[in-house]
Amino acid sequence: MPGNFIKQRRIRVPFFYGYVIVAAALLIDMIMAGVHFTFGVFFKPVSSEFGWSSAATSGAFTFYSIAHGVLYIVTGKITDRFGPKPMMIASGLFFGLGFFLMSTITSIWQLYFYNFLIAVGISGGFVPLLSTITRWFEKQRGLMTGLVLAGGGLGQAVFPQISTWLIAEFEWPAAYRLFGGGIMIAVIMLSLFLRKDPARMGLAPFGAVSGKKNDEEVRTGLSFREVLHSGRWWLFFISIILFQFGLGVMVVHAINHGIDLGMSAAAAAGIVTTFAGVGIAARVFFGAVIDRIGGKRVMALGILVLAVALLGMAIIRSVSVVFLLAAVFGLGFGASISSMSPLTAQLFGLRSHGVIFGVATFGATVGGGLGPLMAGAIFDAKASYAQAFLVAGILSLVAFIGIIVLKVPKISSRT
Repeated sequence: MPGNFIKQRRIRVPFFYGYVIVAAALLIDMIMAGVHFTFGVFFKPVSSEFGWSSAATSGAFTFYSIAHGVLYIVTGKITDRFGPKPMMIASGLFFGLGFFLMSTITSIWQLYFYNFLIAVGISGGFVPLLSTITRWFEKQRGLMTGLVLAGGGLGQAVFPQISTWLIAEFEWPAAYRLFGGGIMIAVIMLSLFLRKDPARMGLAPFGAVSGKKNDEEVRTGLSFREVLHSGRWWLFFISIILFQFGLGVMVVHAINHGIDLGMSAAAAAGIVTTFAGVGIAARVFFGAVIDRIGGKRVMALGILVLAVALLGMAIIRSVSVVFLLAAVFGLGFGASISSMSPLTAQLFGLRSHGVIFGVATFGATVGGGLGPLMAGAIFDAKASYAQAFLVAGILSLVAFIGIIVLKVPKISSRT
């Protein structure tokens, strides 16, 4: 009876259905990650209209980042049990509604509350999507993860430019409304193609092979409670928090930094477009590299490159060099972000991958959320972002050391 039930659920396609999962996840991540990167574009128009300080406006991003980081723990656990489809449908509703309501803000509390709705929405995306990809692929796991994240990079390169144009043509409230409606429709439609894991369709993960008993135990993995008692978990978690400070500073304040250097708003938006655009190719390339040398080396390299770029941003004032540093940052960002989900699987297995990766991503959002708040406070005090980039670069160097000393379990078939 169970076997017949599985066969009835199988969808007949002339190729491995996991590639459909990858395509749908890529498009969803393109939309969500891309719109996520527009916060810095809306920053000055909104704060200027209402006279809010840089720190107060940045605080909304910090609140949003930490909120959706906490929610990643919940959505990761739900995905472990029910799969990604119900999460993504709810995500489309909340994400779209939050952006639509942003067009109506008149006070600071609304900025924070509507960003919370957006946080609820985006929490159903990154972790459930990548955890699902991890379950569908044993071989090519890094490459497929990189491809999905490349979709996010494409969105991060394109959506800041789209939002800049929409704000210039129609003003920021209309831009928020257009994003809200489009997000809701697109994400919900794409969610219908998602499936939890290949076993539900009578399939096996791509490239799955049987291994020795101890290898299978490692591949099956630890429970979340067991992970919390592991020293390598805390080293991994803290390192992620530290290197994500720099990402938060770049996403929210790189455009403002460019304007302070004398760029126009459209030209300054190109800083984000540059590092996001370079990150597209970097995610695919380093995703494939992960399949060969493992996530630890790729993450360590990525964080080191991030540190170099951030320290350069702290001392360089040449516009052309700033764009070069943004490209370098994109390389490091692509490598580090692509390695998070595969390295989580390598370190702790697949048994509770969704919730473990959710907590790891929560750490990322804590760092990514505190970074802009720190930078905003420094700017309000010093009228410059140089010290903020310096602090973020130093924290990335500490994270690099943490990943270097991290011990990865050795198994014959990489997970």
